[in-house]
Amino acid sequence: RIAWTNPYRSEREHVVRVRRHPPGQSRIYARSSIDASAPRVELATDARGYLLPPPANAAAPVTVVFLGGSTTECTALDPDRRFPVLVESDLRARGLDVATRNGAVSGNNVHDTLHVLLDHVVLDAPDLVVVMHATNDTGVLATPLGYLPSMGEPLDAGVAALWAKQLASRSSFLFALVRDRLAGVAFAARPLAADVAAREHGARAHAIPSAPFEQRLRALVGVARGFAIEPVLMTQPLATTRTALTPGWADAGAQARFNDAIRRVARETRTRLVDLDAAVRASGPDWDAPMHLFYDGMHVTSEGARLYARAIADALAPAVAERLSRRDLPSSAPAPAGP
Repeated sequence: RIAWTNPYRSEREHVVRVRRHPPGQSRIYARSSIDASAPRVELATDARGYLLPPPANAAAPVTVVFLGGSTTECTALDPDRRFPVLVESDLRARGLDVATRNGAVSGNNVHDTLHVLLDHVVLDAPDLVVVMHATNDTGVLATPLGYLPSMGEPLDAGVAALWAKQLASRSSFLFALVRDRLAGVAFAARPLAADVAAREHGARAHAIPSAPFEQRLRALVGVARGFAIEPVLMTQPLATTRTALTPGWADAGAQARFNDAIRRVARETRTRLVDLDAAVRASGPDWDAPMHLFYDGMHVTSEGARLYARAIADALAPAVAERLSRRDLPSSAPAPAGP
């Protein structure tokens, strides 16, 4: 210590977690508070970590990957009723040979999805990537740290403990069983907080910065195009009515501003937009009635998933048809111009 200065004393590697589902996962969620007649639902993944069921034609000439948080994951719905699956069925009914895959993960924000796209999805070379974010981003940007937790964490004892837990779960059936029982997830009702409508025009909603969100949306568009993937942005609906399942941090005022940011980025970058927020509001005066389109104001019911799927399929059909026509061209013919 006296004769030598340790050059490693401040060395701390940072680890960025790619928040995606592990391959071959199978988890059971309790959803009796949402559907008492079918109290359990499975969330399972394929060998690449995309949610099951698999595409009807995995070798389809056009592939679409959906990314986002729990509102795209559709955790509480039966696997074949999640809207990315319904989009494939709708497009195939129109004669468009397409495969859709759902790579969304509960809790992910747009910064997490940027990692998932760059460090995972590009390896599968999809034709389109459809992204929906807003709610989780308003939540993290309402905190002092913002996106910092998604940008890396020091390689310390906490990270080492996480890896040790994963290693033990893979190698020990008993350890994995205990971990699975302790980590059981249920959609549980909670006491109602102040009505979310009170935040619609409040100071708190306007204090949440949207610029960091917008910057990452633009980065995501650029990354996708850099890998010859067409990005598609979607607005994210959020009802102002509450149920006992509505997260207390839901902020309708900030959500409206973030949806406007999505529209602005789509317009300025000439990116295809699926305005789900507008589609939901135009669906009827009872769009935000409890348990109609949403069971908690943000996560869709089966009816909400069907509405989402119709709107998304309408928006994607021209892009899918264009790519299919390119596949049909003779190898010597130039591909038609287009974004």
